[in-house]
Amino acid sequence: MTKQSVSIVKYRENRETVRNALELCDGFKGLKANDKVLIKPNIVLASNRKKIPRFGVVTTTRILEEIIILLREYGCTNITIGEGSPFHKEINLSTLNGYQSIGLTRVAEKYDINLVDFNNDEFTNVDLGPAKIKLAREALENDFLINVPVLKTHRQAMVSLNMKNLKGCLKQSSKMKFHKVGLDEMIARLNMILKPKLNIIDGIYSIERGPGTSGRAYRTNLIIASRDAFSGDIVGTACLGIDPLKVEYFRQYSDMTDQSLNLQGIEIKGVSVDDVAFPLEWKARDAEQVMADYDIKGATFQWPGNTLCTNCAIMSDVFMGVFLKDNKGSTFDNIEFVLGDKVHPHKTSKQVFLMGDCAVRNNSDCHQAVKIRGCPVGVGDSIFKVYNNTLSKSKRRKLLALRMLKGMAEKLGIYEETFPKPYSYNMPDFDRSFYR
Repeated sequence: MTKQSVSIVKYRENRETVRNALELCDGFKGLKANDKVLIKPNIVLASNRKKIPRFGVVTTTRILEEIIILLREYGCTNITIGEGSPFHKEINLSTLNGYQSIGLTRVAEKYDINLVDFNNDEFTNVDLGPAKIKLAREALENDFLINVPVLKTHRQAMVSLNMKNLKGCLKQSSKMKFHKVGLDEMIARLNMILKPKLNIIDGIYSIERGPGTSGRAYRTNLIIASRDAFSGDIVGTACLGIDPLKVEYFRQYSDMTDQSLNLQGIEIKGVSVDDVAFPLEWKARDAEQVMADYDIKGATFQWPGNTLCTNCAIMSDVFMGVFLKDNKGSTFDNIEFVLGDKVHPHKTSKQVFLMGDCAVRNNSDCHQAVKIRGCPVGVGDSIFKVYNNTLSKSKRRKLLALRMLKGMAEKLGIYEETFPKPYSYNMPDFDRSFYR
């Protein structure tokens, strides 16, 4: 079998880096000037809130603009950027807000690029075997799909690179179905159907234990390009210091396609993996560690694993950020937060909060639990019910009044909630101009 080519290039702030990466892997092979080109970035935290961190989580606007310039030089004029970001009104999550927040709206206007929200697209029914899903028609009806994920770890899938980024082309109900049916198998099967012509992993920034409140970003300055998504993922995973053999959806895809999981089966061009490897942790921190950072005692939660969909994961992270900040140094009487549809509360927990419809449905026999319904669960509703059932009247009134004032100030645009300490990034390594 012919070896797939994957290029690794150290990023420098000029268009020559991306150009070099594409030349090394023959990235524009088969591209014609009149092709309909679709660029699929990763804009998972699609909020217009300035203090929501983007480093190592969201594809940089700088890389997307450099790709567009190269396409224009090639003669391509029919270029679309498409994404299907999580949606939630409470924290301003939407694809269009995501485009605007990282400057893509400006870039689209500058280069006359179409911006598409897959959530509002027409969908095509696709049978993946274990489940039928709905895939954005725009993702299927193009001539040249360019996949531009971030070089990052993932608390559920270990890594989120080329293959997993394609999950953003699904209808929201199908994304949820992936988590219920089996995230690893469904990612592998999706990549049997959807095959980008070019994959460019944006590794200017990378994040460990991410994305979430326990994540930490680093400046890694890597671009990894390939015409085969799987091969690019194998190389990207090795650059993160993770053994590709341990990534379950890689193993399943390898079984389906008979492609090797070993680096030896890939022709790596540019710099070597050993020269640029930047080992990062992928596992989420234990609840006890997170609580200990804020000197909080008597409160815990179990990691829900792959059953927790992205929308609820984001909302639960925001809730936990607020809870940690508000209750630093507090002691609770053995309370537990339960999320996802596979987790059952500990028998020793005195007060249980079932957060989200899946947790409520999965624990219908927990009659004394506080049920916080929602799909996804709401942050404000969760805060109110948790505080109402755990805090003294005076502290509850004080915190809820403060939350109300902050909410009003946010609506007026004069205040924005900050995130816990792990999300504090300093210049010059973390340059916000990459997202403008």
